[in-house]
Amino acid sequence: MADNRSFSVGRVLGRTFTIWGSNIVTLTILSAIIYSPVLLHAALAFPRPGEDATRFVQVQNVGQFVLSLMATAAVIHGVFQQLRGQPIKIGACLRVCLGRFFPVLGVALLIVLIIVVCALPIVFAFSATGLAFLAVAAAMVVFILLYCMFWVAVPAAVVEKPGVGASLTRSQALTKGNRFAIFLVLLVIAASGQPLIRRYVSSSCFGSASSASSCSGVSSVRNSRRSFMSVTRSPISSPTR
Repeated sequence: MADNRSFSVGRVLGRTFTIWGSNIVTLTILSAIIYSPVLLHAALAFPRPGEDATRFVQVQNVGQFVLSLMATAAVIHGVFQQLRGQPIKIGACLRVCLGRFFPVLGVALLIVLIIVVCALPIVFAFSATGLAFLAVAAAMVVFILLYCMFWVAVPAAVVEKPGVGASLTRSQALTKGNRFAIFLVLLVIAASGQPLIRRYVSSSCFGSASSASSCSGVSSVRNSRRSFMSVTRSPISSPTR
């Protein structure tokens, strides 16, 4: 496979929306099954006018957080299978989301912890000078850099199962040299008003990288990164050989 050092934002988004559009019924059913507990709770326990809604809101927030992680794991597995030329099976996705919940939770919490630890000293340093605007701006820059760096850490945890810390390392390697392009992709997602598409984009990119790595027989991080950049130009339906 030729070494292609350009990252095509358009191709990444095009691949993502193609996968989403061709599997929208299956993915909608999958999401409905996963989110059914909070939907059922909302239907049965919605507070009446005048009642205290604090407990209801707390249960809903916790439930949506937990189920969003499970939905992310399920979608990642499904998209990865699609990239390998296999159909998305709801049963298999549900098994994966249950089996990989705690690793995904660990990765998500570790990313938040790293961002907070890195951003807080900068915020305090600028705040001490009385420049609140610069403190907020610096914190946003740190957040964006780290978020783009660890963008495919969750797909790594679901697909390759290397462990929590190793998933972040894997993401750091795969995104190196392409983080500005990833930032542009995230801007397009934000502008579209469809934040859930982020799951399909990140898993699509990681699935492509993993498939290309196994196809070429490359095991080093450097060549895996090259595969990540080159597979975005290959057809979606091309199975791994």
